[in-house]
Amino acid sequence: MHTSPSSPKTLGPWSSGTKNLINIVSQKLVLTSGDPRAGAYLAQRLSLATQRGPLSVGVPGELRGMWAAHKRWGKLPWESLVKPTLEFCKYGFIMSKALHDGLETAPYVKNDPHLKRTYYNTSKDKFHKPGTLVKPSEALCNTLRIIAEKGGDVLYNGTLAVDFLEDLQRVGSIITAEDLRDYQ
Repeated sequence: MHTSPSSPKTLGPWSSGTKNLINIVSQKLVLTSGDPRAGAYLAQRLSLATQRGPLSVGVPGELRGMWAAHKRWGKLPWESLVKPTLEFCKYGFIMSKALHDGLETAPYVKNDPHLKRTYYNTSKDKFHKPGTLVKPSEALCNTLRIIAEKGGDVLYNGTLAVDFLEDLQRVGSIITAEDLRDYQ
């Protein structure tokens, strides 16, 4: 999770991810899936699915997958695992060419106030150049702090679930509280 602010399209608490873990004692490989799942409403009406936009968003899985792995095998305090991500909030990160190029193909970023504040140079009316030091939005940093303090379930059935659902509904998503709560 430590790179989520610098790779928002591919990493972070609202993305997907599959982890291959090996139990050193038993020598068994365990797979934890954090792939997103369409909300129940959309799953019944797949013809509504789109490549982009609010109906293309699934229930985020990476955080739930990491939380499940931590609960089962974790030895370090959860907060210490999230701490490196919070360093991005404090010090910022360098905009990579890959991130810049990805943003160039995602014009909707300009319409999202949190993303625009982080990745867009309003005085030049274009995305920050690769090599620019950028800082994540305060909203993202507050979210990460809450996840560090309260654990990985907070996005699915805790205080963050309400805020997350409000943001999703604001942009037209049909994901529900039940979809978040029931995600496994």
